[in-house]
Amino acid sequence: DVPFGLFGSSVSATWLDSHLSDKVAYFVDEDLARIGRQHLSKPILAPDQLESGSVVFLGLIPDVAARIHERLCHLPVEFILPPALALPTAE
Repeated sequence: DVPFGLFGSSVSATWLDSHLSDKVAYFVDEDLARIGRQHLSKPILAPDQLESGSVVFLGLIPDVAARIHERLCHLPVEFILPPALALPTAE
C-alpha cells in the first residue's frame, strides 16, 4: 500500500483518518494557521510542500473537491477526487 495524504485537517479528514489511519501519512491544508503543525500525530503540509508523485485524496463533497483540484492541478501530485453524487430521481 502506498501511503497517501488527506486534504484538509478538520471534520471530513478526521473521519476518513479514523477509517484509514494506518494508510494516511499526512494531511494537506491551505490554512496557514494549520500548516507545520500536526493533526492526529501526522504532519500538516501545504500543497506546495508535497513531493512530486504524492497522492492526496480530496475527501470532500464532489463540487468542492473539483474546485480545489482545479486550483491545485498544476502541482505534480495525483489528486483522487470523490465520485459524483447520484441523487435519487422522483418517479
